[in-house]
Amino acid sequence: MKKLIILFLLAAAGSTAYAQTQTYSPVYPRPMAKKYFGFTYNMAWPVGTTRDFIDKTSFSGFSLEGRSASGGSGLMLGGYFGWNLFYQVKSDPITIDQEGFGGTVSGTQERYVNSMPILFTAAYDLGGDMTDMVQPFVSMGIGMTYYVQTWGLGVALYEQRTWHFTLMPEVGTYVYLDDRGKTSLYLAGRYLLAFDSGEDVIGRDDNQLTYFMLGVGLQFSPF
Repeated sequence: MKKLIILFLLAAAGSTAYAQTQTYSPVYPRPMAKKYFGFTYNMAWPVGTTRDFIDKTSFSGFSLEGRSASGGSGLMLGGYFGWNLFYQVKSDPITIDQEGFGGTVSGTQERYVNSMPILFTAAYDLGGDMTDMVQPFVSMGIGMTYYVQTWGLGVALYEQRTWHFTLMPEVGTYVYLDDRGKTSLYLAGRYLLAFDSGEDVIGRDDNQLTYFMLGVGLQFSPF
């Protein structure tokens, strides 16, 4: 009888210890913040007709972004505002077709492009395992870009301001810096396509704005 009591007590003690282990062992749920905002530093590379005007990489760019979870499907909706400045001094001959100034000219020219996209975004989380601290995602932005293009040669200075319907596909990942997803490192590759609108600053009909971006930043969820 004493042996049975001793065995029972040992079994009970073992069960209690196991339960305590299960209760107090750390559990790391999938770190998915419901809402967050953040900022990103962006490098950009012009392509297409934008590269014809300026072919130099932009190191002057940033973006602000906020997203909010939509249900439990991994879909997040939000907004994006960005700015990129492209600048280059060139001396290649260029054909100008502007009022009061036309023809092919050469000389030292200053060329600027300011791009300011304002977009609605929809992102989908591709993460799988509940304990993953690295969560990839895909996103699509849709909205408008305010495009300011400037060309100057000597005392001649022309500026063109236009609005463009814009799409911006994106792939990236969050690297969570805590086990609740409140703070994360944000890495993203983006392609901005601002469709043709009017004439550009030198009078060309093809006034499309296109460039690739590589962004790195931080995201926060104070909620």
